[in-house]
Amino acid sequence: RLQQELVLGLGGVKALELLKIEPKIYHINEGHSVFLSIARLQKLMTENSLTFTEAKALVRASTVFTTHTPVIAGNENFKTEMVEKYLEPEIEKLGLTFKEFAKQGFIGSNKDTFWLPALAINFSKYINGVSKLHGEVSRKMWQSLFPERPVIEVPVDHVTNGVHNSWLSEPMITLLKRYIGPDYVHCNGSEQHWKKLEDMPDEDLWEAHHKNKHNLIAFIRRKLGDDLSARGYTQSKIVKLSRLFNPEYLTIVFARRFARYKRATLILEDKQRLKNILTDTRKPVQLIFAGKAHPADTLGKHMIKEVIDFIKYNHLEDRVIFLENYDINVARHLVWGADVWLNTPIREQEASGTSGMKAAINGVLNLSVLDGWWPEAYNGKNGWAITAGEFYKQSDIKEKAEADQIYDLIEQEISELFYDRNETGVPEKWVSMMKESVFSVCHNFNMNRVVTNYCEKFYLPAKNGYDDLCRNDFQQLKEASAKENDLLKYWDAIELIDLSTNVDDKDFLTEGDRLEVTCTVNLDKSPTDLVCAELFYMLPGDESFRIVPMQFQDRKGALAHYQCSFDIKQCGLQNINVRVKPADTILQDLHPEMIKWKK
Repeated sequence: RLQQELVLGLGGVKALELLKIEPKIYHINEGHSVFLSIARLQKLMTENSLTFTEAKALVRASTVFTTHTPVIAGNENFKTEMVEKYLEPEIEKLGLTFKEFAKQGFIGSNKDTFWLPALAINFSKYINGVSKLHGEVSRKMWQSLFPERPVIEVPVDHVTNGVHNSWLSEPMITLLKRYIGPDYVHCNGSEQHWKKLEDMPDEDLWEAHHKNKHNLIAFIRRKLGDDLSARGYTQSKIVKLSRLFNPEYLTIVFARRFARYKRATLILEDKQRLKNILTDTRKPVQLIFAGKAHPADTLGKHMIKEVIDFIKYNHLEDRVIFLENYDINVARHLVWGADVWLNTPIREQEASGTSGMKAAINGVLNLSVLDGWWPEAYNGKNGWAITAGEFYKQSDIKEKAEADQIYDLIEQEISELFYDRNETGVPEKWVSMMKESVFSVCHNFNMNRVVTNYCEKFYLPAKNGYDDLCRNDFQQLKEASAKENDLLKYWDAIELIDLSTNVDDKDFLTEGDRLEVTCTVNLDKSPTDLVCAELFYMLPGDESFRIVPMQFQDRKGALAHYQCSFDIKQCGLQNINVRVKPADTILQDLHPEMIKWKK
């Protein structure tokens, strides 16, 4: 695995060079290609006579890193001694020992494990998760790499995933062309254009969905027939079983990788209650499972067995099916033809998820835990949220509560809406939710928006930053490099020794009041312009903050004085503190650990 990633990272940069392709910006997706940073360092230092510090600043300024893994144990890591075996010759080309370089891949004091995401974060200025919630989780998870920063200031942004319009079914494409216009693909960000869905007759959308659902059932029957034939079933048995499943029944789909955290079998928590729901003669329900487990994932394979045993022992072959050999073709039919898309991950363990988006743009309604992308999409009108487990910490109680909520929703709301038909057989309230699903997801979770976000947040700023650092024969870099020597020399002796405000002059504080803040810093023998001071102002709720630069007032011997003023915002408990950090923005970026607070 490590050899593969060395080929991808080091070899990838060399391959681009041989192809005469010279990118300014590199985007590392997960940690797999992170060794490209080493190849870039070598190239910059050799071709431009840059120091390691200068080359690292340039690499950081022009690298984007996207993380997809919200659980620390799932992030790729290797034994340090193994990494040293393969990487030491490459690191020596940088003029460093492996020991000096290896700290870039450590988390905390553990030097036995080398983490690829840690290395990627240390060599990337632009870092993001793939949903808003995942960004929050990632800031907490990687805070140890930024020990002097509060969680909210850990530099991990987010760009929520989206889906490409190629996941639209033909009946849906026909409708969108008719009611939004043939140029609908280019209207992704326009709410005005997507609002035209409201004018689409319910009958037309329901008919399109009906076609997709009939196609799904026909596909399942063909696939089941082929699978049974390959297993040696008799022709009469094949004919009987391949007639199962009814396109008129409410159909719920769970299709994704069978991993523990995705909890495919959560809906099987109370098997008798689920059986009663499935076999209700007034409101029958069908359940389709599809997916694969990793060959080494015993628990994942056990979940598949549990599904198959549930079908077998309860004689539910006409209500529940597990589709084997899950691939992109199976996935397309499922996201086109399902009525409800079920998603039950352990909250904060699904970085984003996209299958629900693919289903939603085809009018399928999501029934999902509020994880990944769904908290941003769910609005109460485009599907359902599974929230009952949020009140509990104990996993078995949490899962029981969530399973019960799923059953309640299916029995009392989902099936009622689905089977509530008008005189023409159209479930008007259901179709209204389908329209909202298509509108909200096509409008907000499309690839045009994703690429625009990456361009505006990361690619263009990175390109501009790269150009700035290269200007005038790397003048900014070389000036910062010269300052770094002084910074490393004097940093340990610098100390914030005093903080004062005019709070005591006021009986009470209200929004809009102006506060004055002063601080004293012992700079020891450091030059005055080597560091700067600033006020950190945490607003109520710990979800937002302001940074107010402090103005240098004077210096008497080793003691420097700084001052600032700011207006109180909002109401409630608030916090302020002052800190010092390198004055040079390049050094701030290179040394995020160099922050000192008033203690």
